[in-house]
Amino acid sequence: MIFVLTYLSYSVLHSNRMSFSQLKYNIKKSDDISSSMLGAMDTAFLAFYSIGLFVSGYLGDHQNPKWMIIISYSLVTVITTIIAFCGINNWMNIFFMSFLFGINGLL
Repeated sequence: MIFVLTYLSYSVLHSNRMSFSQLKYNIKKSDDISSSMLGAMDTAFLAFYSIGLFVSGYLGDHQNPKWMIIISYSLVTVITTIIAFCGINNWMNIFFMSFLFGINGLL
């Protein structure tokens, strides 16, 4: 049961993160966002994602993995909700969005 729940929760997390890369073309056309802004958000996400892999590996060895997953999934949900809220209200500051995507990648 734990394996199934972990697998399903990670698949939802993965599809959540991959949806941005699938929708970039539509976001660019409909919201009139520049390619450089989308590239900055991608770069921030992937750079911090690579750092987060090393940090989470270290923390996973020294902390309780169950709590690591619960905390990281909860924080990713909060960050994704903030990103969605900013998108709905057209608050598209390149630095703020890159920061949010970087934190999302780190977690």
